[in-house]
Amino acid sequence: DFDEVKRLGSKNSTERTSEQTAIAIHWAGSEVPPLNAVARGVSAAKKLNLIDNARFFALFTMAMADSLIAGFDNKYKHNFWRPVTAIRTGLASNSALSADPKWEPLIVTPPHPDYPSGHCLGAGAAVAVLQAINGSDKFSAGFVYPPLGVLRRWESFSQIAKEVEDARVWGGIHFRSADEHGTQLGRHVAEFALKTRLLPKTH
Repeated sequence: DFDEVKRLGSKNSTERTSEQTAIAIHWAGSEVPPLNAVARGVSAAKKLNLIDNARFFALFTMAMADSLIAGFDNKYKHNFWRPVTAIRTGLASNSALSADPKWEPLIVTPPHPDYPSGHCLGAGAAVAVLQAINGSDKFSAGFVYPPLGVLRRWESFSQIAKEVEDARVWGGIHFRSADEHGTQLGRHVAEFALKTRLLPKTH
């Protein structure tokens, strides 16, 4: 984790590709607008009626919000340092990991602990609900984040979740494990919501 983000998440990385940089910049903003746009696409494609639409978007936003509550509880429970702190100071317990006091991430590091990743919490929850409502992981979607001007296209919901994980590493602000575990936690929260909340009526 340390080596990956140090190499690929650096502001001056020589290993990160231009596409990886674009992806990191795209997800530097809130994860909510792109994910909501995808949800609107699913709603239109499935031709959901008023009641089903209300249930879908309620579950979608509730799961994302609850995943962040669970995630931020864990952030301050573990209080794990961000890459910028770890890389600049090094790990005294591991001599193989050398410090770089001048290291800078590609994007600005948020002012809260690393673990788990907030963006990945939201994406994990959103993707679980999208897959359930769509009935499949396959879905073509795209989004341009106007302030950032970066177009992204996807062919599945799982591709979106994986891209968010990658983006936070390539942006230099999260360790890989914080991203992967964030996605998993978000997914668990959404799966619980889908099984226990706003269940469709059976006649």
